[in-house]
Amino acid sequence: MAKAKQPSSSASKRREEVKKQRQQRQSSNNPNKRRAQKKPNRSPWLLIGVVLLVIAAIIGIFFFLSKQSTSNGSPTPTTEATTGPAVLQAVTNVSPAVSAAVGTGGQNNVLTPLKGSPPPPALTGPNGKPEFFYAGAEYCPFCAAQRWAVVVVLSRFGTFSKLNQTTSSATDSFPNTATFSFYQSAYTI
Repeated sequence: MAKAKQPSSSASKRREEVKKQRQQRQSSNNPNKRRAQKKPNRSPWLLIGVVLLVIAAIIGIFFFLSKQSTSNGSPTPTTEATTGPAVLQAVTNVSPAVSAAVGTGGQNNVLTPLKGSPPPPALTGPNGKPEFFYAGAEYCPFCAAQRWAVVVVLSRFGTFSKLNQTTSSATDSFPNTATFSFYQSAYTI
């Protein structure tokens, strides 16, 4: 029977040693756990506040730089000026003989009527007069060239008022193309 007690006593010793080792590990790990627990106690509001301050600083820098670039006295790419009476007279009173001589500029079938059944509706406004739609950008040099022709043709049927002169973009192809601005202008038939 004495032999039977030895394994149990060694097993109990072994269990006690394992317990002590666990307790030592736990007691040595407790300071680390306390430190780890203190880190999450930091307020998330601090991080949010820092992020908002950085965003506000970036926006402030953009505003400052935008004011600097426009206040240096150089003209903007599309500055407007009142159209001189001589230019306006020459463009809005082109003789029909000159328009006929230019014709289509060598282009064939420039305009073809729309076909279909039923025929497409007439492009007229609420007062029965024809409507005209123009889409273009003031910075575009190609649109700038088109606006000259639009002013010449529409002047045959009505009158422009507050038609200002401007130029296309200085950084595009064909920079600073002289043209007209339809912005805040009026056309009456």
